[in-house]
Parts: sequence; structure tokens; C-alpha cells
Amino acid sequence: MIKKFVKLRKMIKLKFFSFIFFFAILVSSLLSLYLGSSGSIAFDEWKWENVIFQIRMYRTLTVIFTSETLAIIGLILQTIFSNPLVDSSILGISSGSSLGAVIGLLLVSRMGYSAIFIFSFIFSLLAFIVILFLSKITGYKTISMVLSGVIISTLFNSFLYLLFMTNTILARVHSVSWMFGTFEFSNSSSFYASFISFLIVFVFLYVKGPRLRQLLYGDDFAIARGADPKNLRREVLIVTSISISLISVYEGPIGFIGLIVPHIARMMLGGDISVASLGSLFISPVILLLSDVVARVLLAPSEIPIGIITSLIGAPFFLMLLVKSYRGE
Repeated sequence: MIKKFVKLRKMIKLKFFSFIFFFAILVSSLLSLYLGSSGSIAFDEWKWENVIFQIRMYRTLTVIFTSETLAIIGLILQTIFSNPLVDSSILGISSGSSLGAVIGLLLVSRMGYSAIFIFSFIFSLLAFIVILFLSKITGYKTISMVLSGVIISTLFNSFLYLLFMTNTILARVHSVSWMFGTFEFSNSSSFYASFISFLIVFVFLYVKGPRLRQLLYGDDFAIARGADPKNLRREVLIVTSISISLISVYEGPIGFIGLIVPHIARMMLGGDISVASLGSLFISPVILLLSDVVARVLLAPSEIPIGIITSLIGAPFFLMLLVKSYRGE
């Protein structure tokens, strides 16, 4: 009887949460369509023939699917490494992907536009492989992984800045804001890319969710239950690299969403990966949509790179988790 009551209470809580955040996503989306660096759009001008409305619609949808992709990836990475301090940006995967995209851009004349995604994927894969190697040496310790990610991210960012400083083609094609992460270049292509990246990680989480849940209790427990942790981490490596590459090509590196959102979801709904993933899908669009609105409006008609806004939110949050983790260890 008590178990049924607890289960019913959790279901009511989950439904209430879903309703509240669905409404929050709707309001945030409407704000994203209404406000922008070029001013507001009157409701009677919300027509597909209106170019500004069309651009904002693609941008809003891109932000939603990008946020959900980053949040799920963050949740998966925190699960497979049993480390609450990691996401794709902290581990250097986003920086590696962005560097690869820029190198691919320089090779477009020889290899075609596919070079941008190919090199973005290769470098994100490289960053992930280095992290796995260093983590294995240090025994997947929390602080060691974070420090390894910081080193890799700094190294890739240094090469990225060097390319922008020394190449006039990049200065013409990409603005500096892309290096910090921005939705300024959102269009139909960025929407399709973000949607595909979301589908990839969502399907992976749906199929591999039970195995990922077993990793929360350690590799030995997962092996005893028939899982293969090494193979699972390889699969995560491929899925994460592909998804981050699809996002980075258009938006650049956007940090901390994959770190913040899973923690908020766990605090509100509990630590189970299936429940936390559902919470992440509802919470992430609200945070990133509102951040994007602030990025567009605060210094209008100029835009602040969205990566700066998310860093201002995420850095104190990360510091709090770091102190908490250090005390725990």
C-alpha cells in the first residue's frame, strides 16, 4: 500500500512538473519569436512570408533541439563516468569539434562542404579518446577528469584563436561570436542539424538507458548484469562526437547546459536516469531560450554570444559542484 502511494505521488509530481515546464517552454518560445536584436515583431506580422519571423522561427527551433541535445549528452557523460562535473564543453569535446569545423572550412575548396562536418567529427572524437585515455590512467577520478578536460579545451581553443588571427578568410566567413557559441547564424540547415543530433542522442538514450543505469553502480555491477562498460563507452564516444559536431558546425561551442540541466532535473525529480532525462528535455529549452533572448536584447542591435551568457550562469554553478565534490572526496 505504501509503495503504491509513493509511486502515485511520483507520477503526480512528474505530471505537474511536465505541465509547468511545457507552459514555460511555450512562453519562452513566444518571447524568442517576439523579441530580437532588430526589435519586436507585431503579432499580425507573424506570417511565414515575413523573413524576420521566418528566421526567428528557425532560430527558436534550433535553440530548443540544441539545448535538449546538450542536456542529454551531459546526462549520459555524467552517467558513464560516474562524475557530476562533466559535460561536452568541460571535457573539451565541444572545443575539439569547433576547431575541426574551422580546419574543414579552410579545406572546403579542395574537399567540399562535407569537410567541415568530417573534421569537426574527427577532432571531437580525438578529444573524447584523449579524455578516455587520461581518465583510465587516473582511475576516472573526478578532479583529474576535469583538469584533463580543461587542458584539452585550452589547447584546442588556442589553436582555434590562432587560426582566426592568422587567416583573413575566417574573419570574413565567421564572426568572432561563433568562437564563443552563438545562434546568430541559425537557418533551416541549423534547424535540421540540431533536430538530427537530438534524434541521435534521444534514440540512443531510449535504447541504452537500462545499461546506462547499471553503470551508476559501477563497472563491476554492470558486468554482473550482462553489460559491457567498455563497449558502451565506445558507443557513447561515437554518438556524442556526431551530435556535438552537427551542433558545433553552426553554433560553435556552447558550454555548461549539459552540466547545469541534469543536476536541476535530479534535484527536482530524483536521480533515476529515465526521470532525469525527461526533466532535462523540459528544463533545457527554457534556460537556453531565455538566455538567447537576453543575448539578443541586452545590447541590441548587437548580439552577445550565447556562450557568454551560459558561462556566466554555469561557472558559479560549476564552482559550487567542484567545492562539493572536493569535500566529498
